[in-house]
Amino acid sequence: GSHDKEHHIICQHVERRATDRTLRFAVCHYPFLEKGESWTTPPVVYALLEGDWHAGARHYRRWMVEDYGWKAPEKPRWIKEFQGFLRVIFRTHSGEHNFHFSDIPRMFDELQAAGLNTLFILGWPRAGFARMWPDYVVDPKEADDLARGIEYVHSRGGKVMLFVSYYLADMASQWYKENGGEDVLVRDLWGNYGHYAETYAADGTYRMMLNNAYKQYCACSGSDKWHAKMLETAEFCMNLGADGVLFDLGGTKPFFCTAEGHDHKKPNEARASKVRRWAELRAKIKEFGGIIAEEHCIDIYTQYMDFVQPSPFTTKPNSMPEFFRYTFPEVVMTNRNMALSEKDMLTHCNFTYLYGFAFDLSIFRCAGLPSDIPNYTAYMTKLVALRKKYSDYFFDGRFVDEEGFTASGDAFRHKSYRAADGRLGVAVWNVSGETCTQTYTNTETGVEVSVTLGADEVTFIEL
Repeated sequence: GSHDKEHHIICQHVERRATDRTLRFAVCHYPFLEKGESWTTPPVVYALLEGDWHAGARHYRRWMVEDYGWKAPEKPRWIKEFQGFLRVIFRTHSGEHNFHFSDIPRMFDELQAAGLNTLFILGWPRAGFARMWPDYVVDPKEADDLARGIEYVHSRGGKVMLFVSYYLADMASQWYKENGGEDVLVRDLWGNYGHYAETYAADGTYRMMLNNAYKQYCACSGSDKWHAKMLETAEFCMNLGADGVLFDLGGTKPFFCTAEGHDHKKPNEARASKVRRWAELRAKIKEFGGIIAEEHCIDIYTQYMDFVQPSPFTTKPNSMPEFFRYTFPEVVMTNRNMALSEKDMLTHCNFTYLYGFAFDLSIFRCAGLPSDIPNYTAYMTKLVALRKKYSDYFFDGRFVDEEGFTASGDAFRHKSYRAADGRLGVAVWNVSGETCTQTYTNTETGVEVSVTLGADEVTFIEL
């Protein structure tokens, strides 16, 4: 474990050596020392713990809370009960409309009928999605429709989130040209600007002829100028009537930045001030009673996030969301990329239910509505209702993985949740492919419950 309170960029390295059948573990640091400089390595901890990975998770959790000072954020009730959102790009990067703001009322009616209550709007600036950022300005011709749409959602008791990129700037944007935008950009070890494409397109024929996706450039979180723009943008979004802002690419992989004029003295400190900056952004949004979220899940940032949109998990056995969920059960997370279509529908929905994720309806890559995937929507609605029924566990309790019970077989996948008053419940999913019965036993009280489920059926039992 890297017990570094100063947020230096590191690499946690695990190397398998086939020749002598060993594993090597290391924490790599990059101090960038000049001649005559000195540096002390932050603590690196190697601990042999009894038990399985849960012991390591508890060890790290203790350090994060007791030594580092991590605190779970205070969340409003609607976030504690958050079941998901519909994520939609209204105007694409090419200027075409998937939807217009005048569609918001019928769009939200569909969403609410499916059991969800939050609309997440992307592509709301006049240039469209992934163009001219950070010119976050609404087209004057569409401003009234957006205002009426947000007002309609609020009249139905719903919530609206707006999308902002924390990371990307377009050199063609008005802000970039008028504010010395080059000052905010990340520079790599050779002094070049880092670029990134966010255009949601496949490799069509023209791409095969050296035409890249539309480029934007990476802004450094160590830039005061960029942070000021993010604060200004957050306030702008809240004044539009939004209930919250999601900062896309907010938790990106660490990067070395060699640019001058930022607040990092060394390239390996390029992200060191971001914790403080998230705290300031959260405070700004809370002035308006709103919520803040980020894309990607970084533990030190989650104390300032009401929920996170993590990097995509998979349903494969080597994907292990329980590791983070068990260590930080307070963090509300979505089921990123598991609601694009009806492909593998039961697997994706049941996986989402089992781990207590919120549904991220990003249908047809954020260009569809719940009615476009009716079977997924109908099944999701049932799972949403099931979680509401057991809200003491899913919303007010904590994920404890597989603690507190034993099972008589391995035909089912199961995860336990501990209610605030100590009661134990278990979410169960039959993955065997056939009807099976298993018995669950509470290891503390001895209470037993037998469960019979058909293939791919789920349930919840109280032990």
